[in-house]
Amino acid sequence: MVYFHAALARCGDADAKVALQADLHHADPAIRVYAAEFCGQAQISAAIPALTQLLEDDNLDVRIRAAQSLLALSKEA
Repeated sequence: MVYFHAALARCGDADAKVALQADLHHADPAIRVYAAEFCGQAQISAAIPALTQLLEDDNLDVRIRAAQSLLALSKEA
C-alpha cells in the first residue's frame, strides 16, 4: 500500500499524504523505509516531526531515509 500512498501523494492527493505519514509509524521497517523516502519526494513538510523521530529508529535504513528526506525538505523551505 505504501507505493499507492506515495504515488497519490506525489500527485497532490491530501488523503494519500495523511496515509503516507501514518506509514512512518508502521510496525514493518520496510514500510517505514519507503514512507520516509517518499515523504521527502512528495514534499510533505508536515512529516518533519515524524521524520525527526525516525532518526532514532532501530533500523539503520529507516534512519538514513528519514535524514535524506529531512534534507530534501529543508532545501524546499
